[in-house]
Amino acid sequence: ASSERAVAEAAEQAERELIQGSTSICDVVFAYQRPGDLQTVWIRSVAQIARDDQGKPLQLYGMLLDVTQAKKAEDALRSSNEVLEQALEMSRAGTWTIDLSQTPLCTVLTERTARLIGLASRAGEAIGPQEWHALIASASNESVAEEANRRFSDAVEGRVSHYVAIYPFKRPVDGEVMWIHDIAVVKRDSD
Repeated sequence: ASSERAVAEAAEQAERELIQGSTSICDVVFAYQRPGDLQTVWIRSVAQIARDDQGKPLQLYGMLLDVTQAKKAEDALRSSNEVLEQALEMSRAGTWTIDLSQTPLCTVLTERTARLIGLASRAGEAIGPQEWHALIASASNESVAEEANRRFSDAVEGRVSHYVAIYPFKRPVDGEVMWIHDIAVVKRDSD
């Protein structure tokens, strides 16, 4: 109830700012309890004001949209992401992506993964294949890095359904050696 009150107050404030001229458009989403069936729905209100040459408000144009289904989907997605984040945290796991349409094939680490393997400053940044190879080799040797690379190539080229590699990895931030169990599935288009 207090969060609904806060949303309603924010909507009223946005409307006041529109009328006062401190903003040119009002676009707010708020909860509304329908009087007939007492169901709470989510409404998006978009309004714009027409003014004369002196800036005096002349007419308010607006529309209301029922965005309840979109709000429910957004809430479900947020809840699902929270569960995923908790599972990753509890298992000390992380995720990464490689855009296979780009050359060279660069690994992009999520913030969690970058922090986990001692590359926190590199989160979201592309790490090229030679650098990734060197990071693996620094904790073991060239043959281990080559084997991880071969397994990755086999998955990308469709010789195996999944990329799976287990290798030691030296965290650049503190030199600690950890073991990584790398697993990936290549997403392919319908061709």
